[in-house]
Amino acid sequence: MNQEQQTLHIPMGAKPEAEWFPGFGKHQLWQITIGSMLAIALALLIWIFKSNVPFAVVTFLSGVAASVLDYYNTVE
Repeated sequence: MNQEQQTLHIPMGAKPEAEWFPGFGKHQLWQITIGSMLAIALALLIWIFKSNVPFAVVTFLSGVAASVLDYYNTVE
């Protein structure tokens, strides 16, 4: 039997999802939003119960950074 061979050419740099800038799209926005809300809640609890503002600020900033960096550990 004689079968035709078809080829598919995918351009370099094609992304499966739209991105606002390289590496940041809708999925990352939701991830950062949820991570920031959780970090705010934890920082508020620390501030209310410990009255330690610097520790609450560091907790908040660490939580936001952790929510951003978590995505890059799951990318193949």
